[in-house]
Amino acid sequence: MLWKEFIQDPGKTGAIAQSSPRLARYIAQQAHLRDKRAVVEFGPGTSVVTREILRHLRPGATFFALETNPRLVDLTRRNCPGATVYRASAEEIGHHLQLHGRDSCDCIISSLPWANFPRGLQDRILEASYQALQPGGLLLSFSYWQGRVLPGGQYFRQRLGHYFNHVERSRTVWRNLPPDFPYQAYKYGPATSPLSPKFASSLKLLICSIKSFVYSLRPLSWA
Repeated sequence: MLWKEFIQDPGKTGAIAQSSPRLARYIAQQAHLRDKRAVVEFGPGTSVVTREILRHLRPGATFFALETNPRLVDLTRRNCPGATVYRASAEEIGHHLQLHGRDSCDCIISSLPWANFPRGLQDRILEASYQALQPGGLLLSFSYWQGRVLPGGQYFRQRLGHYFNHVERSRTVWRNLPPDFPYQAYKYGPATSPLSPKFASSLKLLICSIKSFVYSLRPLSWA
């Protein structure tokens, strides 16, 4: 079905085939869904990832998906009758969180074709995502390999680092068409450290080196 949607509107449908079960399982594992109380999915598509999210969610957790394509909305609702799926843009995440009695969520899983989006839309969705996440929250987003060389994909990577304090790129999932590597972008705040472990370790080593250098400049004391 996706290849038909891609042909009709490649700007909104970025894949020609549905996500592989291997990718869906990997995404669910990387998101640590058992620890999350509120999870939002952007662009469920054919619901392969949605099913895996529902399988891993903790009991009582809030979950809903946002999809703009009406045919994919209907498909996800049929495949996942236990999921709440809205026909709405990811930009509207704040409004839909309020419908569920929440001001924020702690995880967003995105399958959006960022490289196909105009820059303004990318920025609006990233801004809305950042505002919707609570401190320590995670935006976990697919990124297809071809997106690395497209201007829209390069812009997305740049803006991801602009909005979020720490961004990691996970390993490539080759058993997917096309191959995919997820980005993990973290929003830091009062509840978490603003430094990544690697940067914190480097900073500590730098401080120790400066202290040693300063100590070496002290005049020797003679008995």
